[in-house]
Amino acid sequence: MLGGVVREGAAPTGFGVTIADVAVGGSFPAAGYEDRVRAWAGSTLAAWSADPTG
Repeated sequence: MLGGVVREGAAPTGFGVTIADVAVGGSFPAAGYEDRVRAWAGSTLAAWSADPTG
């Protein structure tokens, strides 16, 4: 794992940014793409690194 610890157990269900946000209606526009992917990756890492008990 790069730069963090991933928790064990059930998969997280809440993500702040999803691949749908990156896709922008399925068109994956170039403008802002890098920022959207970085936000999605950060959201995914945060969800998997979070304490499942809150």
